Amino acid sequence: MEPIVGIDFGTCNSCVAAVVGKQVCALPDDGRTTLPSVFAMSDGREILGFAAKMQIISNPYQTVTGIKRILGRPYDSPEVQRLKREASFEIFRGDDGGVRVRAEHLVLTPVEISARIIRHLRKVAEQNLGEPVRRAVISVPAHFGDAQRNATKQAAELAKLEVIRLLNEPTASALAYSLRDWGKRRIAVFDLGGGTFDLTLMNVEDRFFEARATDGDSYLGGTDFDYEIVRWLVRRFREAEGVNLGTDRTALLRLKLAAERAKIELSEAHETLIDLPAIASATRGGMHLSETLRRDQLEQMCRPYVDRCLEICERTLAAAQTTVHQIDEVILVGGQSRMPLVARSVRDFFGKESRADVLGDEVVAIGAAAQGYALGSAVPPLPSREGGAKHRAGSRPPSREVRPPPGQAQVQADDAVLLLDVLPMTIGLEGPDDTFVPLLLRNETLPAETRHVINVAETERGTLRFRVLQGEGHRASENVPVGELVLEGVETDSSGRAKVELRFRVDANGLLQVRAWDRASGTRSFVTLESPLPGTPSRAGAGR
Repeated sequence: MEPIVGIDFGTCNSCVAAVVGKQVCALPDDGRTTLPSVFAMSDGREILGFAAKMQIISNPYQTVTGIKRILGRPYDSPEVQRLKREASFEIFRGDDGGVRVRAEHLVLTPVEISARIIRHLRKVAEQNLGEPVRRAVISVPAHFGDAQRNATKQAAELAKLEVIRLLNEPTASALAYSLRDWGKRRIAVFDLGGGTFDLTLMNVEDRFFEARATDGDSYLGGTDFDYEIVRWLVRRFREAEGVNLGTDRTALLRLKLAAERAKIELSEAHETLIDLPAIASATRGGMHLSETLRRDQLEQMCRPYVDRCLEICERTLAAAQTTVHQIDEVILVGGQSRMPLVARSVRDFFGKESRADVLGDEVVAIGAAAQGYALGSAVPPLPSREGGAKHRAGSRPPSREVRPPPGQAQVQADDAVLLLDVLPMTIGLEGPDDTFVPLLLRNETLPAETRHVINVAETERGTLRFRVLQGEGHRASENVPVGELVLEGVETDSSGRAKVELRFRVDANGLLQVRAWDRASGTRSFVTLESPLPGTPSRAGAGR
């Protein structure tokens, strides 16, 4: 059986893992198991990972970071406009109205940049395993919507990977932890990473994992904490020197990297010195920035972000009709969860100490690889490609022995694992006068399916269009477009009316499928779900 790797494609860092023998291992790239999710161009060459991050100061305009934050989002969305203001690289509207990013001579979509990062992870896996890798379980934030999940899947496919499953990141983390300690318990997974936050409540009973409720914010993470420090530094420098560093993109990049270092240092120390020589060249010899930042100052800056996380925790508990006293275990995941303020706030909220992050930054990829191993027996073999693998896993050892990093807890894979996830956001149709008609509700167990009947008047026959939306707003305008549902070939009967039945189904990956047919005649109508993102392929459905 060919290996099915697990990939954690993160906002700031990414990781790939696989099962070797029965042991789940994060796979190293030059000795490091996580690599920066950074893409750059330099003198016509594509650079990825650590090499790309190392030249960000010398080559800021051609270095792309944080692309996951705008993956699957329309150009006019607040998230795209926010990153456009913060980023050193150029983000603009393409000829088709979609998001484009420029790096030297290349003009790329967020999907194409993401595909390059995922392709690099695939190559890391192949170098470690000694054979081609063509299948993967890809993790996504639990609160990713349909468009973001589809964009992630498209990026993986561009990287020549078949996506066996899109797995929610908190679910992957819970699986990775539980593989070391089977039992029956109720778990809260608090996942605060570089760019996203999710809270997922799960019931775990031996090898059965059932998500009960999930909520989150796909634009809330450690990067926002960094920018609070950046804004503080810009303000302090302007007050002291009368120079606004906020208009200098190279200076902002240096401030951002220094802010990230200071934040990490303040997880251990109570104060740290931020020292940046020649940060501005307004005077001969440049201007020097030197500021001492205390932990209590940082916590005051970042308290609003932590409070937002706790508000989401309250919503998730209410949705699951659960109290903090009914939670047996709290798992902290994500780099930003290491901040003392975050760990302390979570402990106070749930009334118990959180489980230590013994699996480190590899936990999500390890969980995804473990799920790939469990799914592997149910996946039919791929046809061999010309020049493809002549050897299969088990018939040939890896090119070099794969071991977990020193000190990392070992995880044994299990092929009897069963996961049930939930729908992250309500899906429905836009009705008259900006109303929202919910069809599939948030936190329904996946896969989920429902039917909806549309009465068609004589004046409406032919082609019908309906907007499909996702969100919890009562008004259509308060929710996010998933796409436009186009029904063709609708015919009315002799009375001038017809009934078209729509079947909405969300699969285990959280992806929406739509089918339709005429209830009276039984004939199908051709259905297309047109993406709101220009340049994204439409998804079509058939009849019965």
